[in-house]
Amino acid sequence: MELKVPKIPVCVAIACCGVALVFQLVAVGGSGWRVDKEAEIESGLFRGCAYGFCSNIPSSEMPDWFRATQAFSILGLFAIAGSLAVGILHAVLENTRVLSILAIGSCAASAGALLIEVAVYGGEMGDFIRAAEGDSFGYGFILSIIACILSVGAAVFSILGQLSTLTPPGVHESPRHLTAFLVISCFYIANLPRVQNVIHAPVSRNRGNPDVDGRSHKQFAQGHWET
Repeated sequence: MELKVPKIPVCVAIACCGVALVFQLVAVGGSGWRVDKEAEIESGLFRGCAYGFCSNIPSSEMPDWFRATQAFSILGLFAIAGSLAVGILHAVLENTRVLSILAIGSCAASAGALLIEVAVYGGEMGDFIRAAEGDSFGYGFILSIIACILSVGAAVFSILGQLSTLTPPGVHESPRHLTAFLVISCFYIANLPRVQNVIHAPVSRNRGNPDVDGRSHKQFAQGHWET
């Protein structure tokens, strides 16, 4: 099967999805969402560590907002993985409209899920972290925010890749053609009133005088137009 080279915006979107997937994997699997360096305590979404010993966090014993954060973190992770898979398909299959729509939708879904995740966790844990001494947001929270930003970037570049496919092939492949077309169009629009005056000038000047009209058209045909 012949590999298709994707356009630059699609390549950038694939790169954003790949980096976002790695960051979100570390954020979900890590324990560094809330860190207390003095007490050597770290807690994440699914795992917590204290004094070098780590254990899983029982979701059933956590409040609803924490379980919602866990759910949206997993949804965002799957959405990023789907975005990356669709982006890779651009290198194998033809750049169809269906793939572009799937890529834009999955990137937007991952960005939305991660945005809800970090907003809920930051809103609920922000006051507690500010009140406690030595507590701070850790690397997991920061990496998830970066993954959200990268997902937004991937969605934007996926849209740009779709828009580039709507451009006519000749214009897209040769920007000089587009520049020349714009210059000629602007010149024509700017001089359109003058062109119309030249076209209608013989009729408007000689209307109602058959002798002059006949002589004028004859001279005009011979290239000796005189007003």
